[in-house]
Amino acid sequence: MELKDIIALFDEREPADVKVIDTSHGESDFREAVIVRWDDGSAAPDSDDGVTAPAPDSRMVLKLADNGFTDPERIAMWERLTEEYRKQGCYCPRFLRTKSGEFPWVEYKGHRCVVYGEEFARFRSADSFDAAAVSPGGKFTYLDDLLRLNARIAAARLDFTDLPSAWCLFEVFDPSDAAGEVTENAQEWLACAEKLPEQFQEQVVRIWTRWLANREYLKARYSALPTSVFQADLNSTNVLLDDEGRFAGLIDFNLAGRETYLNYLFREVPFVFGKEDSTSTAAPDKSSSLTREILQCILHAITVVREDYPFCEAEKDLALPLFRCLFPLWFTSVEQLKEANGEAGIRAALDDAELAQTMDIDFRAYMEGRMSEP
Repeated sequence: MELKDIIALFDEREPADVKVIDTSHGESDFREAVIVRWDDGSAAPDSDDGVTAPAPDSRMVLKLADNGFTDPERIAMWERLTEEYRKQGCYCPRFLRTKSGEFPWVEYKGHRCVVYGEEFARFRSADSFDAAAVSPGGKFTYLDDLLRLNARIAAARLDFTDLPSAWCLFEVFDPSDAAGEVTENAQEWLACAEKLPEQFQEQVVRIWTRWLANREYLKARYSALPTSVFQADLNSTNVLLDDEGRFAGLIDFNLAGRETYLNYLFREVPFVFGKEDSTSTAAPDKSSSLTREILQCILHAITVVREDYPFCEAEKDLALPLFRCLFPLWFTSVEQLKEANGEAGIRAALDDAELAQTMDIDFRAYMEGRMSEP
């Protein structure tokens, strides 16, 4: 099917301009975003849900996908979720169906693609702003507003889907995946660690054995944690800001799904702080260790969201086991180990992983407001 014919499924007008952006992630994940512009757009009316209406409708974003996690059912879930976010005062471009009200399958460039449309975003993404303006001192100015939004979504206990988010811990997001991301990271860490010289192997075995035990302990209790449905991809390309650099909304819901709030909070927080880019290894008794940096981010998040979100007993009980399952062998630990130089660097990387397994953190005290952010 030609692109012009696919566009015509949504609008019969002849486009003035079409821009195709390849957003694929390898051969098994084909994706294209197509920005379509018409010359005769008119301003959209203000919305009645308190969210600013999109800019004139002379543009739309057409999306085509051929992968294991995009289909009409999931897109309909994203569509529903954007409306829930809008109820919380968060601008999200609305999803657009074809003229016949569908998210159809089409043959395109040798792929069987599902196709859907989105309103062209009214606001700019955070990554398009000058870094000094939106992240002075390395902390995003919109961080706390974003955390509070997620807390309200969590408190809403949305339950309209069983499709997991990309952050899923004991499930798989893409049916073709052999394991979840956390387990895949840990397996990669082990493969790297087993290649280290013999003098490190005792510590490697100790870390791996402890990680397996922590994971099994958490897995047996994980279902007690409350869930909601989240956007699940808060990097700066998907966060929208107004002209003053204030938080305005979100785009890109293609990793969205049902998730425990605790897992979502812990795993998204380092990303919105920018810690996913940090692979510097320091001695674990230093505050600059990656484990301690991530912990500081999480404790800040807890102190911010506890006013909007009452943590339940299960979350207070399982916060420490979750931390010990997620972060010792996370992908940041894999990168630390790969980039470690010499015996001292390797030992520091292993010590930092072990620190994440053994440090005692009173998450309950932070969740109950008995302890302030350190």
